[in-house]
Amino acid sequence: MILYRLKSLLPEVYRNILPELFEKKLPKEKAATCSDCAMCAEAGDVTSLGIRFSKETKCCTHYPKLPNYLVGAILENNDLKIRKGQERVHQIIRSRVGVVPLGILSTRKYDLLYRQSPLAFGKSSTMLCPFFRKDEGLCSIYPFWNATCITWFCKYNAGYDGQIFWIALLRYLGHVERVLAQYAIYKIGLEAGNILFPKTITEPWTERDFDDQPPDEDAYQRQWKEWAGREEDFYKEAYGLILTLSRDDFDRMAGIQQEILIKDLEAKYRELVRPILPKILRRNPKLIVEKTKQGTYILTGYSPFDPIEVSKRIYDMLDFFDGYQSNKDACGFILDQLGAEPTNELLLSLYQFRILIATE
Repeated sequence: MILYRLKSLLPEVYRNILPELFEKKLPKEKAATCSDCAMCAEAGDVTSLGIRFSKETKCCTHYPKLPNYLVGAILENNDLKIRKGQERVHQIIRSRVGVVPLGILSTRKYDLLYRQSPLAFGKSSTMLCPFFRKDEGLCSIYPFWNATCITWFCKYNAGYDGQIFWIALLRYLGHVERVLAQYAIYKIGLEAGNILFPKTITEPWTERDFDDQPPDEDAYQRQWKEWAGREEDFYKEAYGLILTLSRDDFDRMAGIQQEILIKDLEAKYRELVRPILPKILRRNPKLIVEKTKQGTYILTGYSPFDPIEVSKRIYDMLDFFDGYQSNKDACGFILDQLGAEPTNELLLSLYQFRILIATE
């Protein structure tokens, strides 16, 4: 099992400001593989229940909202590996589309399409991330990922327990991004009332929104003030400001919301690294089952992206867990009836993937 420190997942700019939890280690998610996408279909590999992604897009059908200081970090970096990503950032800034003091954001039209097309995720070339490198099938701005890209996996080693941990981390890092981006704006001195929040969905759409055009010149000038035309310098300034922060500085500005989110994240971390198997389990009544031509079973418990395949013997064991008798008693009946019983490791796996669930 490969272990790594949580902070090693994050861009360097965060290393000195985040809590002690980020010094702890956790297992590497090995089931989700970017370079050889686990969700891409192979010949004869698609079941009627399975969800597969396009090889042309993989899961990169999402426009990451990059906070201002991360944009600055990309622009300041000298690594040739992200040269293509830097070029793309330059292009977006010159276009002025989605370019605001908070950072580089997706457009209103993109957000609308994304919300209305969940079945297109992982498949639609129209929704492809602007930073995706088609020639290599990889990200052009890695490791300068935002919270969503850092924390999203199609599959998890620990099933649902893994998913809820990464969702908790997404919530926490999303808060960190908002605090730091707003801090940079405040310290640089732009008028907060004009730039804290992007245009909301309640405001009328214009032809510029439909055509992914930049705001008109007057609106752009009001937002950027003296930094209009020097947006790259602004983003670099934001990055430089965040680099000067200490952990104490960040704790003071992050407030009670950080304390709440970090306590939740710590609890999810403990559940992930020290899982506890409930003493009484039952078959998940919402379990989706498909029998294959080979006589095995595809079981989907918690996520359509992460089904597991089991033998008929294991599948037949599930009904012995009725939510009333203990796991020990259920295993005894399984041994009597089937001549074999599940190990604790197997039971834990079936529970983590919510094939079996705890009695409510």
